[in-house]
Amino acid sequence: MIFNHVTEMIGNTPLLLVPKEVHAISGLTLYAKLEYQNPFWSLKDRFARASLQWSIEELKKNNGKILESSSGNTIKAIAWIANTFGIPCKTITNRINVQEQKDILMLLWVDIEQLPSSWECIDLNQQDNAVDRIEQICEQYTEYLHTDQYRNRSNTQIHYTTTWPEIDRDLPAIDYFFGTLGTSWSSNGTSTFLKEKNKNLHTIGVISTNDDFIPWIRNSTEMDEVWLFDRSIYNDILEINPQDALYACLTLIKQVGMFCGPTTGAVYQWIKSYFSKNPILVWESKTAVFIACDRVEPYISYIKQRMPHIFHKEHKHCILKITHEDQEKHERTLSCKELHKLIEQRNSNLLIIDTRHHKSYKVGHISWAINIELDILTQLTDRWNICDKNKIIVLVCSIGKQTKKLCAFLNMSWFDTYSLEWWLQNRKQEWYDFII
Repeated sequence: MIFNHVTEMIGNTPLLLVPKEVHAISGLTLYAKLEYQNPFWSLKDRFARASLQWSIEELKKNNGKILESSSGNTIKAIAWIANTFGIPCKTITNRINVQEQKDILMLLWVDIEQLPSSWECIDLNQQDNAVDRIEQICEQYTEYLHTDQYRNRSNTQIHYTTTWPEIDRDLPAIDYFFGTLGTSWSSNGTSTFLKEKNKNLHTIGVISTNDDFIPWIRNSTEMDEVWLFDRSIYNDILEINPQDALYACLTLIKQVGMFCGPTTGAVYQWIKSYFSKNPILVWESKTAVFIACDRVEPYISYIKQRMPHIFHKEHKHCILKITHEDQEKHERTLSCKELHKLIEQRNSNLLIIDTRHHKSYKVGHISWAINIELDILTQLTDRWNICDKNKIIVLVCSIGKQTKKLCAFLNMSWFDTYSLEWWLQNRKQEWYDFII
């Protein structure tokens, strides 16, 4: 088979049957759409081609540049295509949190500008988000093309006209579709097309829990940043924690031969959980499809940090050994009112650590708070013995949940530690008196 350009290789990915002896769900026939077999390793290859196909010649003629807000897969595919035409790319994002993704973008000569998440900032109405920043650049410099994955209708249309007709061609009858929620465009396109074929189709979206992250998936708070997310499309939206997603990912790799990433593992785990709570009737048979979004290689450090035993290593950071039961037993929460009182008393033993991104901290933070980003703070857990155990330690994060595991770990190590409740929602003037 001969191709004239790498973009001709995008699409027509296979559907793979997941053996029943693996998923063990009675009455279910389960298929995975292997989007990681696209040439740039992900579902986002389709949008990258669609967003550029009518703009390449104009960009070449005018020495144009491409701007996108993407943490990995979208800008990776766009840059890979653009590089073949000599067109430079830049991404402005708040979501690059896996080192391999950043390394790949640097290998592709992508100019990276990182911003804090909008929900990490003091005033959501004043802090520019990535897309606002891009639009400011485009207004100032006419050579830029903003591919705009969050609002570009071709992000839905390309799945409506290619991905889902491919599924329908190979598998005309589908009862359930499971998809992860990032930009939400792919599952939007899915429902639009497949529900035209089957009005009884069940569409289930999968998001991450707020206390940690799964690459490529948003949590419930972050979904507020997705402009055209439509909750009504989904019959259910379900949360999953990263550890369960990783174990499911390993099952697919080892037992099915799918070299997929943690995102696909998250979907697969929720399929199993969903049907354990909603079993198929004995006399029925159902068919479900899920998307294997991308490959596992860009997430090795993410997996290694959370499951070092696979690589014959010990947990480098003891915090990762904390179980859910340990966390529930030892975590403690401090209310904004209680912290307010401690600050007013000028308690000399008070140590407030703001674990948000340093740019968010600069926009505004609680007085007395020092800034140590959560990833760095976690890496320092083996050095906490140098800290005075008479201190009252208050850990501050974006939504009051991300520091709970660290809080539990420190309390198990005989520190007096609290996680501050979601302080950004407390916008009364008396609280702002302590914001600097």
